[in-house]
Amino acid sequence: MNWYPPRSSYVSSLPTIYLSSIHTMAPLFSTSPPPPSFTPASIVDLSTKICIISSLNPTTLHLARVLYNLHATVYLGCPCLPTFNSAADKLRKSCPDSMGSLKPFLFAAAAPESIEIAVQQFSQQEWRLNVLFLSADGGDLLVAFALAKLLSPVLHKTASQFCHPNPSIRVIWITPSSCLPWPSGTLDLSTADKVYLLADAFSRLPPPSTNMEKNLYAHTLPNSNPSGVQHVCVTAELAQSKLQRSMRRFVPAVFNDELEKSVCTLLYAALGPDVRSRDWVVPWGRKGAVPEFVREGAAGKNEKVELSSASLYALHESYLTRHLGR
Repeated sequence: MNWYPPRSSYVSSLPTIYLSSIHTMAPLFSTSPPPPSFTPASIVDLSTKICIISSLNPTTLHLARVLYNLHATVYLGCPCLPTFNSAADKLRKSCPDSMGSLKPFLFAAAAPESIEIAVQQFSQQEWRLNVLFLSADGGDLLVAFALAKLLSPVLHKTASQFCHPNPSIRVIWITPSSCLPWPSGTLDLSTADKVYLLADAFSRLPPPSTNMEKNLYAHTLPNSNPSGVQHVCVTAELAQSKLQRSMRRFVPAVFNDELEKSVCTLLYAALGPDVRSRDWVVPWGRKGAVPEFVREGAAGKNEKVELSSASLYALHESYLTRHLGR
């Protein structure tokens, strides 16, 4: 499942000095960004929202807790039912007053066919989806690509429910918090940059044909909501050295504070009123400046950049087609 070749030993031996290329304005040991202005207190109620979180880690599990506490319906991406039950039990105990729902979204990352089954089961239970959180921080973007592609029909159908511009239907592409520097003489894109290119590619696609999955479009209003589905890239955590990460267990209060702020960053990307496609949200809930070479690469205008949005999309689509016939 590792779609991209490993970096050379020369590159892997270099120290991690900066955040992902979008964060070149912030050195690793710089002062913390401004505190988040968009917090759970900014949100009144999410009882009408249906969300999918593709995989669980400390940050996304805390995100699930916040969403569930605000009465959202949250699907948790897990490899098996016992894993889901364990996570769901903890969330229910921590949010006894929630009127939301926790449901399983079961698939194995190593088995693309299980992703398709999970999407089919979701579509049988729900006819809409408001926010899809895609964790793309494992270096392998195929799972995130498959979920975004297979869930596109229901996302676009949900967006069509509005008879006015409404950018609230979103796919949140969560990038790694750090990356290795570029090899000398090249513009070798980091994993985070590739996540941005995929999000950019999806944001430029037309809505799926209504001839496909006709049952999903039973509630569709023709020519409604020109905003469509928003694809937003977000880096929710600051890059940290191995020493900083190892010190977390000795200073849990610092870790918990960063966890809260990372979740606020994800909430801003998912629910912030001014967030749109091709934005790159950075800690702690603000828009970052996308580097010019990434913008040029997205449009295929920089020959030094190894991939464009279109070529990266085609690369993943061909691999997915071989496995699923799509």
